[in-house]
Amino acid sequence: MKFGILADKDADETAALPELTRVEVHEQLGEPTTYTVVFAEDVCEGDFQLLKHSSLMPCKEIAIWVEIDDRQVYLVKGPVKGQQIKLVNGGQGSEVQVSGSDNSIK
Repeated sequence: MKFGILADKDADETAALPELTRVEVHEQLGEPTTYTVVFAEDVCEGDFQLLKHSSLMPCKEIAIWVEIDDRQVYLVKGPVKGQQIKLVNGGQGSEVQVSGSDNSIK
């Protein structure tokens, strides 16, 4: 299955992001739909470059899509509410998780 994200409504910004490692979308009746996108990140010069990426900052919008019958269907679209990092000694295998929810949070 093909899937992806559109970060901050800007295809150029999205293209500048590394490949996604994992995407999770959680939907429950009566609750906002939430999402987590995970990127592999090698620590460069002791810093996580993705934490500074402008389209992944809190309040920026991410849309998550899957391809069905040769067209993109959006599962969730809404603001980023936080980031989490997983550090691995040496840097390789580290990751950045970006989480948010649908626009009902606004």
